[in-house]
Amino acid sequence: MEQLHRFRLLSRKAQKDVLVRYILVQIPDLLLLILALAVLREWTSVPSWLAWGAILCWVLKDVVLFPFLWSAFEAVSVDARQALVGAAGIAAEELAPSGYVRVHGVLWQARVIEPGTVVHKNDPVVVQGVDGLVITVLPTPSSPAPSSRRRAPRRQAGRGSRTSR
Repeated sequence: MEQLHRFRLLSRKAQKDVLVRYILVQIPDLLLLILALAVLREWTSVPSWLAWGAILCWVLKDVVLFPFLWSAFEAVSVDARQALVGAAGIAAEELAPSGYVRVHGVLWQARVIEPGTVVHKNDPVVVQGVDGLVITVLPTPSSPAPSSRRRAPRRQAGRGSRTSR
């Protein structure tokens, strides 16, 4: 339950804000269920214990799903995205020139700034900027030396192999 552990790391105010947002989103569904059960009880002979059981199951469903969904209700400002600049990450796949990078445990779509540079899977990168939901990255100095990093092949027109006689 790493996600629930991350929730506990939030400040009390942030925890309260997330919980309030989550509950407010759940209220309309619960009210619709209650309305549907009330109409069903009017038209049929549904026992009240069954209606209360359905309501209880609905609420338990929301409680069980909270650890998986809470991060969607966390307030993230544009400034928080800009806070990624300078953060270290790991290439989740080969970036040639774009792909996915994991930064602070979150998967981001990324693009390499240096033209022609290929970053291999699991190579460390540093975030240089944020453009919407795409981050721009550079390989870190701790990654292999530039000579060992593969560059995109360049075609040189007009040059053939030379043979000596």
